[in-house]
Amino acid sequence: MKVIFNEIKKIFNLKMVAILLLGSLIIYELFISFYIDYFPNGRPALDSYNIGCNMIKKYGNNMDEKEFTDFKQIYNEKVEEANKYLSSREDCKKANIRTYEDFKNTMDSSDKNSCEIHNEMMNEDIFWELQEMKRITDCYECRDEIVKKSYSNKDYKEKVEAIVNGEGLTDILPEIIQDDYNDAIGHVAILILVSIVFMLLPLFLRDNKNKVNYIQYTSKRGRNIFKDKVAAGLISAFIIATVQLSAFFILYSKNNVSMFFNSNINSFLNRHLYWYDMTFIQYIIMTVVGIYVLSFAVTLIAAFVSSKASNYMTAIGISVPILFAIGWLSDSLLINQLEVIYIPKMLAPIGYIVLITISIVLIAMGWRKEKGTDIL
Repeated sequence: MKVIFNEIKKIFNLKMVAILLLGSLIIYELFISFYIDYFPNGRPALDSYNIGCNMIKKYGNNMDEKEFTDFKQIYNEKVEEANKYLSSREDCKKANIRTYEDFKNTMDSSDKNSCEIHNEMMNEDIFWELQEMKRITDCYECRDEIVKKSYSNKDYKEKVEAIVNGEGLTDILPEIIQDDYNDAIGHVAILILVSIVFMLLPLFLRDNKNKVNYIQYTSKRGRNIFKDKVAAGLISAFIIATVQLSAFFILYSKNNVSMFFNSNINSFLNRHLYWYDMTFIQYIIMTVVGIYVLSFAVTLIAAFVSSKASNYMTAIGISVPILFAIGWLSDSLLINQLEVIYIPKMLAPIGYIVLITISIVLIAMGWRKEKGTDIL
């Protein structure tokens, strides 16, 4: 255990940690901060979020038909409020815009004056709110038809039918919540994988470069250091992933989306459907578990590369395409689009199994060769 602890201390030396911290801050500012600092991003995203929050407070995570009737009543009251506002403006009267229906028709109007009034009126919150509430109303009323039409492929017809017949489809989870999280966690996953490879590439290279491995080969305990280094790499990867995930979720809490944690991800407001009926918080946990699995697989691959490469340039040259491939898989299948219904159900689990199998086989090959290596 003492050897493992010493190897962890070598991995987290001050210089490497400082570079990792600086690099993480740069990547965060370039690729991740947008999903936190600018959430919700503009309109109607802001209205979708605010209305969703109000719906959760009033109806809970699920909206039944009685509650939907109440929601429509609120919409009608806001329409009346908009009608009064429009009828009180002289410029609207001159343009013959007296009701909210008249106002909506100006969107496609060829009349320059009407278009200018429409653009000016869209600075008022009520018109953005009405636009979003109407979209929510349409989505709820036609949820079954929309889902069946959008997901008509026979490969997932059975699952679509189950979603339509279940209760999760009436849950409240605006698509901006899910999309924002997916994009953010996808970038965080890539940051963690890059960080692990950066920190672990010197794992064996440092000893090989200094010829310390020749001394290790002279004793049985010395040859077992290979396993100790791998164990130290796995523990270090766990630490790196945990620290960076913790930092991300502390920052992500600023988005204030906890009220949606118990909403089903197969919501009528979510543009994607998923193979599993789970809540948003369960989905978050699943992506975190996926990141840890990817982290351990990448750790074993990085350890193998480190043990075989003759110098840092070679190790980097081998690692970059591997990272690119795993990053692409993470973004398109294993994290960002995890278990989306239009991707075969078993594809993601198979992807994880294949990555873990490859990493274990590689490290087993390295250990087997390490045991039989002669000192020349």
